[in-house]
Amino acid sequence: MEFPPRIYMIGAQKAGTTTLADLLNQQPTIMLSSPKEPHFYSRHWGRGIGWYQKCFDPCDTCILVDASTSYSQAPTDLFPKAMDTKPNPYLCDVPERIHSLRPDAKFIYVLRNPADRAYSAYWHRVRRGEEHRPFRVAMREVTAYYRGSDYIGQLRNYTKIFDIENFHFIIFEKMKRDIGATVQSCCDFLEVDFDPTTTGLGVGVPAAEQHKNKSFQYNGFANAVAGLFPSRDSFEDFVGTAKRIVPKALRPYIGRVITADIPPMADDDYATIMEMYSTRIEQLSGMIDVDLGVWWSPSKATAVPAT
Repeated sequence: MEFPPRIYMIGAQKAGTTTLADLLNQQPTIMLSSPKEPHFYSRHWGRGIGWYQKCFDPCDTCILVDASTSYSQAPTDLFPKAMDTKPNPYLCDVPERIHSLRPDAKFIYVLRNPADRAYSAYWHRVRRGEEHRPFRVAMREVTAYYRGSDYIGQLRNYTKIFDIENFHFIIFEKMKRDIGATVQSCCDFLEVDFDPTTTGLGVGVPAAEQHKNKSFQYNGFANAVAGLFPSRDSFEDFVGTAKRIVPKALRPYIGRVITADIPPMADDDYATIMEMYSTRIEQLSGMIDVDLGVWWSPSKATAVPAT
């Protein structure tokens, strides 16, 4: 087993990385860590390499992949504040730590419309009980939502050490239209054969036909039940266990009992965020040599976050 892993899916958070990681993990020559996001180079660096190795099952022929999205949430030149409520130094120095163990590392980076991604991140925290402010207020006070969408800022943290050729960029909006081609492009980047039979994927198949979007917000009833648990994490664990136990045919009915739709982003909030990122998007497009015009389509923000 080639350890530490050479391949890292660094984000972006709420840009479909869970779905993509799951599909890559079904390829016979690719193995994701367990958990999918060990956060070794960020939160758990102090635990040591032995702890990290236990996150991967033994496999002599597999390419190992660490898909921790915290690796692309560091301070940037545009958003230099390390954290909003308390210091989190673990977000810094991730590229340097990776380079110290794998100077030949390669990276997969999924990029999503920055406003959509920030909105998704906000609702993710709402669902977990970590955010209670209205979106507009939270965006004024929490730079963490912005940092995760500052893709060129995150890239600059890496390209101080790694060449841009070490990165494979995926545009979330294009991935949704053809998940099979996306997985195939990752396999090409990793120089392994693409096997569509392991996932039922074919080039041209939309992501929506393969994986249901898992995003939602808990309604008042579910939040009341969550209050009976010692922590929000324990409630989330309970929900996850229930999903695995309940027959698939019943899951949609249960979902309607405990969840509610996420409202769309207000037009003026969307416009404000996109205006702030406009120059960064132009710079990013030139840096990675990818047309990002899809982010300027009139479809506005999707109401549902991605996994």
